[in-house]
Amino acid sequence: MHERYRKILNLLAGSLTKMDKLYGHVNEITVGALSQTEVGAVLPLAFQCVHSPDDEIVEAGYDFLISVMLRFDSAGLLGPYIDDLGKLAEEKDNSRRQLVLLILGSLKPKLPEKAIEYLKANLESTRNSNQETLVIAASLLQAARTDAPTVHRVLLVVSSRSDADLTSSVIRQLGLSRIRLPEAVNFISSNLNQEDEFLRASAVDAASRLDKDTRAQFSSQLNRIASDPKETQYVRQQAAEALKP
Repeated sequence: MHERYRKILNLLAGSLTKMDKLYGHVNEITVGALSQTEVGAVLPLAFQCVHSPDDEIVEAGYDFLISVMLRFDSAGLLGPYIDDLGKLAEEKDNSRRQLVLLILGSLKPKLPEKAIEYLKANLESTRNSNQETLVIAASLLQAARTDAPTVHRVLLVVSSRSDADLTSSVIRQLGLSRIRLPEAVNFISSNLNQEDEFLRASAVDAASRLDKDTRAQFSSQLNRIASDPKETQYVRQQAAEALKP
C-alpha cells in the first residue's frame, strides 16, 4: 500500500486505473487488513494526495482516509492528523468539506477531545450547508450525549436554521444517541405535537429508542398518535410499541 501511494503522487492524470490493476483496490477490507504500522506509513502520503492539483489523486487520498476512518482503531491512527483535518475543513472552496467533517466526527472507538473541539468550533459557521451542519450535529450528539451545554448549542443551531430535513435528522439522532437530558427530551416532546407529519414521525422514532422511564414522559402524546387514524400505520405501530413497558 505504501508503494502504491508513493507512485500515485508521481502519476499522470488518468493512470490510477492501472494502479488498481497492479496493486488492487483501496477500500474498507484492504485497508482494514493492514497493520497499524502499515497504515501509519501510508497516512502522510495520503495527506499529500489530498493536496494535489489533480482531482484523481485527491480522490485516491480521500479513499484511503475514509477506509482508515472505518477501522475500529481510527482514533489512534488519525489522532495525530486532527489538525491537518481541521485545516482541510477550514480551506476555502474545499468541495469535500462535508467529507472532512465526517472523518473528524467518526473516529473510533472514542472521538478524541481535539476532534470534538474542532467540530464545536465549526458548529455555528455561516458557511455550513444543512448537510454539513447535520454531520457536525450528529457527531457531537453521539460524542457528548451527557454534556448539556453541547446539546443545547446543537439544538439552538438546528432550530435557527428552520430546515425540516435537518431538524428531522437531528431528532432521530437524539433517539439513536439515547440522550435523556431535559432539553433533548423537551425537544422530542415538542415535535410530537408538530403539525408537520415528517417531524412528528421522527419524534416518535426518537422517543421509541429511549429507556422506559423517559418514554413514560411522552405517554399521553404517544397514546394520541397511536390511536389517530390520520397517522400512517407504521407511525401508529411505532408509537404503540413505545408505550409498552
